[in-house]
Parts: sequence; structure tokens; C-alpha cells
Amino acid sequence: MAGHEQDYRRVVREVGPTRFLPGSRVEIIHQFEGRCPPRHALFDFDGTLSLVREGWPKVMIPMMVEVLQATGTDESADALGELALEFVMELNGKQTIYQMIRLAEEVRKRGGAPEEPLVYKQRYHDRLMARIAGRREALRDGTVAPEDMLVPGSRELLGELRRRGVEVYLASGTDERYVVEEVELLGLTEYFGKHVYGAQDDYRTFSKAQVIQRILTENRVDGGVLVGFGDGYVEIANIKEAGGIAVAVASDEAGRSGKPDPWKRDRLIGVGADLVIPDFQDWRPLVDYLWNADEGGELMAFTQFDRSRLRLQPLADRTHDVDRSCMMYPDSPREPFVHAALPELARRIVDGARSGSTVMFCCGAHVLRKGNGPLLIDLMERGLLTHLALP
Repeated sequence: MAGHEQDYRRVVREVGPTRFLPGSRVEIIHQFEGRCPPRHALFDFDGTLSLVREGWPKVMIPMMVEVLQATGTDESADALGELALEFVMELNGKQTIYQMIRLAEEVRKRGGAPEEPLVYKQRYHDRLMARIAGRREALRDGTVAPEDMLVPGSRELLGELRRRGVEVYLASGTDERYVVEEVELLGLTEYFGKHVYGAQDDYRTFSKAQVIQRILTENRVDGGVLVGFGDGYVEIANIKEAGGIAVAVASDEAGRSGKPDPWKRDRLIGVGADLVIPDFQDWRPLVDYLWNADEGGELMAFTQFDRSRLRLQPLADRTHDVDRSCMMYPDSPREPFVHAALPELARRIVDGARSGSTVMFCCGAHVLRKGNGPLLIDLMERGLLTHLALP
């Protein structure tokens, strides 16, 4: 598989105790510290948001068994099915073409002459489209509500992200033309707009990592303001490599039990997922955590200041409203000021200076803006102040 996207590789062997946000099924695997709230969010599609293609392995595996049996191998259909299931799920999350490339390799191992992976991919798509045609048509004619084909809570989360000004993107290993159609059928176009990306016939021209890099480059931001949601290892690993927060969606697509799929959970934790959720029903505490988590992982009472929105300007461009005419010198005329503590304060400063003690003057910048710099310099030159502390 040299030259292709990286296969699954577990980078996290063990995790310590995890915890759940109170009253939710949001599991915190890795607490993150001192992060700015997300400004960009990347979503996978099938299994993360959409359930339209639920059950796709039941189409892909039998097709692969047929192809492998045609090589004349003496392996049983069950054995070939187990083999295909193993490598199909191992590659799950990558573009479909990678599973077909592996199928061609398995045909070659058995002495067969494989067809082009694109041919296998089209054959699979034809069968899958036949299986899900009823679902797509039901969405199209309104007999099935889009919510019935969405991972629970998807629309609510997308709406909240939009309300908070987050730009959302979709990147799928499924062919882009199908993804665009199904995004429209599910009523999600209003959230993603033109930010819908999917696999191409020339598979090397697309990857989720490329989409992430495009997001960061075009918006001139780093991965610290990126959050990603997915049920496949590719997007989780790519988000972590970019420095973002990775939310594993361990969805139970078939059962819709509201419980995390154990296989997905373990697999996604293995590539560095920060949080695990079974779906988006607990979107409120999830969003609160992403926006308000303090350095210890606890919820803060106030929204964390987003430092990434600061735009630093050259100091030379700053307009100053303080000039030498504001300066106050020991012999400058000044308004009289009387305070009962001043004589005692002056006596202690003089006593401290005479005894060789530290005399520190602490003040904010406004003291200097009022032109008191020369007075402080005079006190230091006379030995009455030994230290000056400014912000």
C-alpha cells in the first residue's frame, strides 16, 4: 500500500480512567488545556451524520466473496467472507477505492487476473445504490423524515455551531457526487453550503488531510481552532495530526441504541480521540465543554476568551496621545493633593532607604500615562526607590 493514505495504526495503547460530563454520555478520554473555542468544524458523513448507507458491509462483503471465488480458490465462502470482512473494516474510513485496491491484491495472490479497482468500486456502488434506493426515494418524496436517516442530534448540533459562528465542512470517503445528493436529501445543505468534499475517481486528488490543510491555509489559522467529528479512524487521526480536537462518534448505526459501538470506540481511541460520543443527543453539554473547558477539564462559569481572534499590529503603527508636554518634574506646578496617609508613607520610604531595605514601587500604566515618569526617576536617582514594578 506504499504511496497511499496511511493504514490504521494504533498510537494510543492504554488510557487512564475516563470520565463522563455530568448527566451525559459524553466521555472524556483526554482533557485538553488552555484551548480557544472552535472556529472551524470538520464532519465525516456516513455513520457520523448520515444513516442512509447503513448496512453497506452487507453489500460489499458478498460482492468480494464472489470475486475471490472466481479465482478458483478452494477456500470456503465463509473463510473468504471472514477475510474480506477483516480487511474491509481495517480500511474503513478511507476512500472506498482502497478496499477495492486490496481486493485486487487478494485476487492476484490467488493467481487471478484482477480487474481495475475502479471497476470493482463501480460494481459495489451499483449494488449499494440498489439496496438504498428505497431510502433515498422515501427522503425525496417525503414519506420518511430526514431525522429518521440522521444520527440523532445531528441537526441540533449543526444549528448550534452555526449560531456560534463556526464554519462547518464535510469530508467523506464516499464519492462526492453521491455525498452532495444525500446531503441535499437530508436537508443539510444549508449548513455546509459548498463545503462538501468527497472521493474522486482519481483517488490521489482527494483526502481528508488535504481538506483539513485547505481549511487551515485558506483561513490562516492553526489546528488549535479546529474540531473534528467522525466514526472513522482517518478523520480522527488527521484532526489530531493537525493539532485539533477529535470527537469520536461511535455510532450504533443499525441498532440506534444510544450506546457507543464498542469496536468503534476502541478503534478511535487508539488513534487519539479526545472525546467519545454515541450520537449527538447530548450536544448541549458537548458544546459547553468545547467552549468552556478550563485547564483542568472542568466547566468554567464564563466563556473562555478566544485569543485567536486577536489581530496584532506593528508597534510603530500605534498612535500615542502622550508627549513631553504631559511630563511632571519635581519642580513642575501641580494641583495640590492632601491625604492623611502621605506623611506616614513618606517617613517609611525614607526610613527604608536609610536602612538599606528594599523599597518597591508598584503601579499600573496609567501612572506613566499621566506623566509621572520623571518623578519616579527622581526618586530612584535619590535612592528612595530600589525597585519599580510595572505591568
